[in-house]
Amino acid sequence: MKVKSEPTIGMQLLTPEQLAEALARDPDRWIPIKGTGSKLAYGCGNCGAPLAIGVSIHVLNKGMKMQDGVTAFGAAIRCGGCGQINSTADRVIRYLPVDSLFLDSLADIDYRLMEPITTYNMLNLAALLRKLLLDGNLLTHQVNRLRKIQLRFTVNRPRIIPVSTNLSYLMLDDLAPATAQYQDPIDVSLKEFLRFEVMKLGTFSVSVRQLILYVCHIEGGVHAGYPNDELDIALVENSHLIRVDGMPFWAGALPAVGRVTRLALEPLEQKIIGERSQE
Repeated sequence: MKVKSEPTIGMQLLTPEQLAEALARDPDRWIPIKGTGSKLAYGCGNCGAPLAIGVSIHVLNKGMKMQDGVTAFGAAIRCGGCGQINSTADRVIRYLPVDSLFLDSLADIDYRLMEPITTYNMLNLAALLRKLLLDGNLLTHQVNRLRKIQLRFTVNRPRIIPVSTNLSYLMLDDLAPATAQYQDPIDVSLKEFLRFEVMKLGTFSVSVRQLILYVCHIEGGVHAGYPNDELDIALVENSHLIRVDGMPFWAGALPAVGRVTRLALEPLEQKIIGERSQE
């Protein structure tokens, strides 16, 4: 269902008493949704007239396009009484399971970044970062789709300090200004952050995106695999040659990526927590 030009308002979620009264008063105006097992009932947010009974959010929502052109959990239904188009999107967005998954993922990042840093925790951190920042329908965008909070990632510009003949530089704690030994911060978008160069390995440049994907798909953050291209081969060859505190280089580089991400997503986290506190 597409609603392009007319404004929508939030539906009322009727109490059992209101539902019984509305059914007795005007049963023909209700829209039954069969096979849902749901006891939800909605009334028009403008005039209070009943709109739907037995509404399953998932049945109503699937594939529907809301006014801003995005797919959202919710439905748009025109009131038969006053003609107002009602939307469930404003009401149900705070109950979406992706909100809890998002908050739990941030808490998991906090846990993985606790000292002492371990290789295993960095494998799991890479998987969390992929889910939040890289997947096709990435979790951060799902949560932020209707909230529309501008997310900025604060990173330090790299200082080129050669470490070895093969490694031109590797940004460790210096990527995150909060843990850096110098301060040269810039705010970047998600796309710019994913393109941000954190390592120079011989002739290869390694971005945040490439580092996360390498750890997820080759080292075993999501699944252990074989190198697919020359960059992966170079990273595998150097994984056990270049060590940081006894760990592979990627385990030394990922904590700062996690800290930058965690700080950037905090406004969205606080928005969700604030919404829930008002329930």
